[in-house]
Amino acid sequence: MEINVLAGSIQAVEDEMIVVNLFEGVDTPGGATAAVDQALGGVIGDAVASGDFKGKKGEVIVFYAHGALPARRVLVVGLGPQDKFGLNAVREAAAAAAKRPGRWAWVVQQHRPWRRRGRTDA
Repeated sequence: MEINVLAGSIQAVEDEMIVVNLFEGVDTPGGATAAVDQALGGVIGDAVASGDFKGKKGEVIVFYAHGALPARRVLVVGLGPQDKFGLNAVREAAAAAAKRPGRWAWVVQQHRPWRRRGRTDA
């Protein structure tokens, strides 16, 4: 397995699979996930609306791009509740994605330090 972490536009990544994320309880994808959802014709939002994907920590769902994106597949990883999000949630999301076979890329659009016990962890 080869993992690439890139900075840039996720819709332009040419790879076997790209990874985006979603917090639990979010009704409409935002950021990079929204951009990918739009490119795929709203399938991520449809999965959320139907209850097929809830964004629970470690939950994953795969979509095939069918030429809508340069990447062949899109993996959406649940991050759990936003108010409990931290460095461990990032590790768990990465681990959930890493369990999927093959080569994939995770695109980071912006750096956000996580607050934990009064200090910033990066």
